[in-house]
Amino acid sequence: MLTATRRSQFRRLWRAGHAAVLYASPSKHCLRTILRRRFRETSAAAAASEEQVENTLRFLHAAASTRGVEHAIVRNLCHVHWQRAFTKKRPIKQDATFLDVVDARRTAYKDMDLTLLMLNRTLQLSLAY
Repeated sequence: MLTATRRSQFRRLWRAGHAAVLYASPSKHCLRTILRRRFRETSAAAAASEEQVENTLRFLHAAASTRGVEHAIVRNLCHVHWQRAFTKKRPIKQDATFLDVVDARRTAYKDMDLTLLMLNRTLQLSLAY
């Protein structure tokens, strides 16, 4: 069960995230899935300090107000989340070219995770994928 402060953080992040993706239906659902998973993990939700949540809210409000770098980051995070979920559901073929594509995606996901980790550390954010 969520405490009142964590529930409030969840709702504030959800509202700001919806505005950041301009209420686009696929991105809204990806954002909801990301937030739910993040807040259900007790260690990850507890690790996010109040300062990180406030910085993340400011980042999401900036993404909502202008279609600049912040908006592109949020949009790409939602797209990567959707792409990961889609590729997990597909059966893996034993074709050599398909396996090369899967390997390339894994490498790209590792780079994306590292970039997101460094962005979180630099800006004191708690963005998740």
